[in-house]
Amino acid sequence: MREPAKYVERDNEVVFPPPFQQSDAFMTAWAVPSPKELQRALLNRELNAPSDGQPFEYRPLLARALLVLANISKISCIGPSAPKGWLQEADMSVWLLCGAYKLVNGRRELDHLAWYVPYIWVTIADAMATGREVYGYPKAIGWAQLPRDPHDPGPLWTDGLVLPSYTPETQVVQQRIFELARNDQNTLPSTLQTFDASQRREAFEAIAKKLHTEGEAECDWNFFVESFEDLLGLHQPMVFLKQFRDATAPNAASYQAIIEANATVNGFSSAGFLPGGWDARFYSYASCDLPGRLGFAPQQRLDLGFYVYFSFSMDLGKTIWSAGGAR
Repeated sequence: MREPAKYVERDNEVVFPPPFQQSDAFMTAWAVPSPKELQRALLNRELNAPSDGQPFEYRPLLARALLVLANISKISCIGPSAPKGWLQEADMSVWLLCGAYKLVNGRRELDHLAWYVPYIWVTIADAMATGREVYGYPKAIGWAQLPRDPHDPGPLWTDGLVLPSYTPETQVVQQRIFELARNDQNTLPSTLQTFDASQRREAFEAIAKKLHTEGEAECDWNFFVESFEDLLGLHQPMVFLKQFRDATAPNAASYQAIIEANATVNGFSSAGFLPGGWDARFYSYASCDLPGRLGFAPQQRLDLGFYVYFSFSMDLGKTIWSAGGAR
């Protein structure tokens, strides 16, 4: 195993060194029905096929995906080589909860849980470049209307750059990816369960229980809640496909790797459940198709949502598998 090459720091660099601190984040998330067979097809294509399932095969654990909107007040590099400065970022993304299954005595056994993010849009180019190149987040530039607080009924939306169809004449255009608004005013925010800074464990256990039940989890409750207990202040694994196109072959990757990295919660202010009655709409394009890839009904009502005010670090990662480049 050879040592990795030293990164050349250039003037006007836009890819910054990990790890990173995300401070004062306000995250909202909704559980969207998503058939496990479609999730599995996506995970097979993006994680399992490149690595041939070694050392882990990633499988979906919930019949739900999380639609996540996050406003992060301050992101900065941490560590001895960190440059001075910070930026603000808005994230609009889809999360899938996966089980990492390891081959033991000829059988696949659940080793640990990890979140996979197959779709994510951000509002600043530096965040897009750093997320893609350092970890492998599939970040793209986006525009959004995010909630101002847990009581904001919307409308909320995300736009991205898409190709509506694949033809030589088709131009990349900005289009709506999804939108949602709470039209059912019967549920009053004051009647919903909320948690303060002293109730971090209770908050995430309540969220985990809702997801475990409504998402038809394929692991027992104890294993499932352990993962969310990690999220309370220890480490929550994220898994990524990191890859770079080859300049000499159109369908080849010059480097490809499965990366896992921990998100470590290091600050918690409050959390709670959102009111139900959200009308959601998802759009389909040739280059971005949430209904086709994940089975999101184009128009549907969402009733399970939650929010969290917190801070976290995105820690140094580890290479689970790679082809080309340094391990």
